[in-house]
Amino acid sequence: MAIYYNVIYFKNSSIYIKQILLHTGGLMKNMISVFTLLLLMNSFITAQEKDFVPVYIAKDVIDNYITSIGGKEKIKKIHTVKIDGKINVMGMDMSISKYVGRDFYYQIMQAEDFYEITSYNNQTGKGWYTKSGKVSDFDKNAVNYYRLYSVNYWGYYLDGYDLGIKYEFDESENNDTNYYCINFIKNDTLLTTMYFDKSNFMKVKSVKDNEVRYFGDFRKVGECGISMPFLIASDDTLKIASYQFNQTFNKQLLDKEGWQYYKP
Repeated sequence: MAIYYNVIYFKNSSIYIKQILLHTGGLMKNMISVFTLLLLMNSFITAQEKDFVPVYIAKDVIDNYITSIGGKEKIKKIHTVKIDGKINVMGMDMSISKYVGRDFYYQIMQAEDFYEITSYNNQTGKGWYTKSGKVSDFDKNAVNYYRLYSVNYWGYYLDGYDLGIKYEFDESENNDTNYYCINFIKNDTLLTTMYFDKSNFMKVKSVKDNEVRYFGDFRKVGECGISMPFLIASDDTLKIASYQFNQTFNKQLLDKEGWQYYKP
C-alpha cells in the first residue's frame, strides 16, 4: 500500500508543497526518507539564501535587493519598462500607462474628461507636463528628478554610485527588527528613504517629501522572471495590470510641440 504525503515548507514569504510517496512497509526506512528529504529541502533553501551578501553597510542591502528581484545580469538586459494599470486620484478612477527607458520617461493618466501627461527626454535634458492641454516646462528640480529616474528603472539601485548617490542607514530607524531603512543621498540632499524586508530584502515602503508608498503583491514578470510589485499604495493607490519589458516606444511623444499627433 502506498501513501502520499504533502510536505509544506516556506521560502521568502512563499509557500512550497512537495508531494512524496511512502510505502506502509518499513516505517523506519520511510521516516529516514522523510528526514533526508527535509534536509535536502533545507539545504536547497540555504543555498539559495547564500546568494545574499552579509549586511555590513547600506550598499549591501541594495545589492541584496537587486539579487532578490532577479539579479543584476537580468536587469541589465531590460532597456525599457512599460506599465499599465488603474489609479485612483482624489476619488477619480483613471487609467495609467508609463514608459521608462534609459533616456526617457513618459506617463499618461486618463479619465473620461481629463488627461495628464508627464514627459522627459534625457538626451535633451528637457521635460514638460500637461493637464488637459495646457503645457508647462519642467523646472530645475523636476529635470534633476527625472534625470535620475530615466537612467534605468532601477537606476537608484543599480547605477547609484555612478549617479553620485550615497546609501546610508537611517539611524532613527536603526532598531527596527523587521526592515532595513536606507537613505538615498545626493550632494548632501535626501532624495528618498527606502524600507527593505530583512527576511527577503524586497522593497516594501518608500518615503519621499512626506509621501509614503507601500509596495506589495509581488509577481514574477517576463521570461527573465523579475519580481515586480502589482500594488503601490499611497494617497493615490496604483493597481498594476501588466508590465512589459523592452517594448518599442515612439519617442515622437516626447516632442512638446507635436505630442498630440501621436499615440503611445
